[in-house]
Amino acid sequence: MNIRHIGFGAFLIIALVVGYEAGHVRLVNSKERIVTISFSDKAGKCGVDYPVLVVKSKVHSIQWKSTDKRYYVSFLNLGGSAPQNYTVPGQAPLMPPEDPVIVDGQSRKYVVNGNGYYYYAIFTHAPTSGSNDPCKRADDDHDTGLNVKP
Repeated sequence: MNIRHIGFGAFLIIALVVGYEAGHVRLVNSKERIVTISFSDKAGKCGVDYPVLVVKSKVHSIQWKSTDKRYYVSFLNLGGSAPQNYTVPGQAPLMPPEDPVIVDGQSRKYVVNGNGYYYYAIFTHAPTSGSNDPCKRADDDHDTGLNVKP
């Protein structure tokens, strides 16, 4: 092994470290959050890639997307009863406040507002009050919601 091989090896290690750090900083500092909804193999069920998403109030924006069908995200109609010890908010923690959020390909971007944990349910039809047949209830599986930090 000669000096040229050692120099090239050191260069590669430094390039890998710099590349990793640059990608990591970009991911951590990104202010946009996108949640992908997809239909499940289970009859009438759907899921998301980030069941619990941590966001900062008035810093992060959120957007939902789907490639298979139209969905409706609701913070006010959780598909039956709310999870135990949870009070449904008076409005969605989004700016501008909108409920339900229509996801037809991709929803608009919303700035997150509030502080606390906000559950939501996902429907394949427009939810109405008392509608209890979402494809993903708020308390299903991983407790679908936004964890909003100040």
